[in-house]
Amino acid sequence: MSRRIIKRNLSQLAGLITIYALTVACKSASTVTYAPPFTMDLSAYRPEVAEPEQTSNSVVNTVNATTSVQNTQIVSISGTVQAQLNAMREAIAASNKNLKFSQGFRLVIYSGSNRDEANKVMANVRKITTEIPELVYEQPNFRVKLGNFFNKTDAFALYTQIKSVYPHAVITNERITIPLEKYRSN
Repeated sequence: MSRRIIKRNLSQLAGLITIYALTVACKSASTVTYAPPFTMDLSAYRPEVAEPEQTSNSVVNTVNATTSVQNTQIVSISGTVQAQLNAMREAIAASNKNLKFSQGFRLVIYSGSNRDEANKVMANVRKITTEIPELVYEQPNFRVKLGNFFNKTDAFALYTQIKSVYPHAVITNERITIPLEKYRSN
């Protein structure tokens, strides 16, 4: 091939690359699609609850299966569901007494492979706060963890106290031990 043909082919290729680059650069980054609103009627699945009567007595129609005679019987409503609710609450409390763990939040103060450094961090943390730090070995790292919190707000309160000394501390979501002395009564 002659140099003139190669030069022409290269210039054409450069022109095509330029056109392609311009079209890609000008293409919109987001695609707008139309989704029609959800219009399915779910009212057939909605449970229907009868309005309670205003009187203390209600009329109940019963059908006698052997004679097919309709009898009207007056039943008086007495008592409340309070006894049933109390029994249910006591059953839930009894099952919760067996729980030892829950999902919660902890602070990770130190994470590294040096055990001596982790022990130094634990000693320093004991001077800063009343929370008891825990040294955990998760191969290959030692981690110093602090606190057992059910919500992130409580964990964040301790984090604000610690962050000036340990700026790399993080709040993690993990399984915590339920503190027996704080939440359980005998």
